[in-house]
Amino acid sequence: MRDPQGVTAEAVTKKLVEVLEKCELFVENLKSFVSDGASVMMGKTNGVAARLKGLNKFIVNFHCICHKLALACGDSGDQINYIKDVETTLTSIWKFFQYSPKRTNVFVLIQMQLSKLNLPDQGKKVLVTKIQKACCTRWLSLHQSVISVHKNFEASLQTFQFLEKDPLALGLYKKAKSPKFIGAVYMFTRVLPILTELSKTFQSSALNFGRVKPALDYYTQTQLTSQKDSHQFLDDLEWDLNEGGRLGRIGITLSDQDKRVILALNEKYISTLKQNIEQRFGDCLNVFSCFHVFNPMELPNRDSPEFKDYGIASMKVLANHYYQDSKCREQETDELLSEWNKFKFDMLKWKSEMPDPSVLQNTPLEWTLQRLLQMKTELLVP
Repeated sequence: MRDPQGVTAEAVTKKLVEVLEKCELFVENLKSFVSDGASVMMGKTNGVAARLKGLNKFIVNFHCICHKLALACGDSGDQINYIKDVETTLTSIWKFFQYSPKRTNVFVLIQMQLSKLNLPDQGKKVLVTKIQKACCTRWLSLHQSVISVHKNFEASLQTFQFLEKDPLALGLYKKAKSPKFIGAVYMFTRVLPILTELSKTFQSSALNFGRVKPALDYYTQTQLTSQKDSHQFLDDLEWDLNEGGRLGRIGITLSDQDKRVILALNEKYISTLKQNIEQRFGDCLNVFSCFHVFNPMELPNRDSPEFKDYGIASMKVLANHYYQDSKCREQETDELLSEWNKFKFDMLKWKSEMPDPSVLQNTPLEWTLQRLLQMKTELLVP
């Protein structure tokens, strides 16, 4: 952008429209807009995507699904003050050790004492665990940070206590030695693995349009809902805090009020997570997911009872989106369904001609869509 107005959503949109028109392409014919997740580009109200959708409401806006998920998780932390405070404290604990060899050495020695180990220096890297960096915008790193703090909670507390003349150590000791803080850490150990698994599903090289919504539904409606209703993480914490437990020496006890506060935090955090995930994905997911029917590997055989109705529901969703303002909506929808029923026979033939999926440079779905675009003038696609 070489515009004195700067890189604003308004300036980017204006320049984009100008470039398209110079190429004799028009916003009215755009079907989708894909971008990174910067607020200038994807801002819900005034971003470039929203402005383009104002010019053409049929546009489907989308950006990296892993980034969408990370933003939804980051939103949840920002909206709940105590969660944000916990994330900040985890980052502070990492910095406390990361930038001070002296503090790290004390931490290592205390870990070794707690483990009743007496090892030479070269053995420390193998048997001593570092505190990992926490970053709320990269919540996979937050997960690793939670794992390390959870594992080394007693050693961390003892290190802060040993270095109590250090104001930062004293401040971290007071924050960490709190039922609510350790309750949040234990809650994270149950919630973050669910989000990590969802993110790994999205990162799969074999991911196709059809897997996004089912994966979201499974992890948010089933896994997160189950965790919201579960007290298992609190039971684990109580067990570890009991005399003789893993954390029995740190001097934290849970009152009934503490338990209520921790459970309320768990419920609020998961409810906020689910809401933000739905908001981040809901604007385009229904249309986006319909394209999975173009995957020839999912097409039933001709003699299968499912062949006749395969893809009909998805075609109706696409028609409702792209023909929503048409005066001949019903007729165009009928034409689309008719062409789809014919096209399924083309896909059957393509299925037999398609190279083995193991040697394809892209997915079977992408292979089919590329081939479909080559013959788009022959078909009535929306």
